Amino acid sequence: MRGVVIALVYLTLAACANAGTREPLVIFLGDSLTAGYELPAEFAFPALVAKLAGGKGRPIRVVNAGVSGDTTSGGLDRLSWLLEQKPDLLVVGLGVN
Repeated sequence: MRGVVIALVYLTLAACANAGTREPLVIFLGDSLTAGYELPAEFAFPALVAKLAGGKGRPIRVVNAGVSGDTTSGGLDRLSWLLEQKPDLLVVGLGVN
C-alpha cells in the first residue's frame, strides 16, 4: 500500500508541475495509522511521504488529517471541510479498524 500512495503522490506532483509555482497540497485522511498514534509528528506516514518527496526535489504541503480511533463514518463527516482546502491530492486510509 505504501508504494501505491507514494506513486499517487508522484503522479500528482508531475501533474501539478506546470500548474504553478506553489507546492501541491496533499491531505491524508485516516485513522491512527495515518495520525501516527504514539509517534512524534515527524514520524507519522504523511510527514515521511513529504520528506521523501522533498528529498526527490518535489516538495509538497501536507495536512495530516488522521484521527486515532476514527471510523469511515467519522472520516466522511470531515471530508467536506477537507475538500474546501482544495487539495491537489486526497489520500484516504480508513477502514482498517
